[in-house]
Amino acid sequence: MDVTEVEQHLVPEFECAVQDYCQPLFKHLSINYFDYARFYPDGSCFILSSDPSWVKSFVLDPMYRAPQFAARSLGSSLWASYIPEHFLTLGQQEFNHLHGLTHISHHPRYHQVVNFSAPPSMREVLDVYLNQRLLLMQFTRYFEQQANGIIAEASQHRLQLPPALTAPPPEQSFDELYELFSVTGQYVIDTSNGCQMLSKREAQCVSLLFQGLSAKQIADKLFISRRTVETHLETLRQKTHCRTTLAMLCQIRNPAEVALWRFSR
Repeated sequence: MDVTEVEQHLVPEFECAVQDYCQPLFKHLSINYFDYARFYPDGSCFILSSDPSWVKSFVLDPMYRAPQFAARSLGSSLWASYIPEHFLTLGQQEFNHLHGLTHISHHPRYHQVVNFSAPPSMREVLDVYLNQRLLLMQFTRYFEQQANGIIAEASQHRLQLPPALTAPPPEQSFDELYELFSVTGQYVIDTSNGCQMLSKREAQCVSLLFQGLSAKQIADKLFISRRTVETHLETLRQKTHCRTTLAMLCQIRNPAEVALWRFSR
């Protein structure tokens, strides 16, 4: 990949803006790095980073190739679970980034990838990744809103990545296990006020909320009225002792698990 092309893509003004948007995140958590990227089917991408030097070193490395996306890669992954040791060592020794989390989501025209990372000494950030995933996703939405202008500009000047050398990993289905573990019909959310048992309908509603659906969309998907959905959400708010739906979602400590619940028909 051409060095000049990469340097032109990693505009200094973008770095300053990204760092400004990330200040609340860096101040209150153990995190010292964030990037926001979109990868397109033609092999191009753009990356907005709080540390462009790290990105430059990463994408210019001869070992780097365009990521291969498969259904199983969607969601959150710790860097240590999939990034080659060579890049982890580089990040730790040269840029003070080690304990990282990647979140991948699919959109009609691209895959969205966000990364968070902390210094080698801040291993406790793993607890943040485990228990505050909803907060990190909320920050991502905040970043998209604040950085709307530079996202639009960066999307017009994308990098062309080296092609991948291997095919995506084979798909693995866990549907049978979801069915097996759900046979009791019991759904439990772990909240700040203790564990709460949900009915199947309540569980469906909260799971779909975590997947990003609105009350109307949930009603359409479940073939029930919006008023019925609102009734279930009110019950959920009462069970979690919350006045608003957003507060209720923030109370739930196992959002990743809830979002992946499967329901027998």
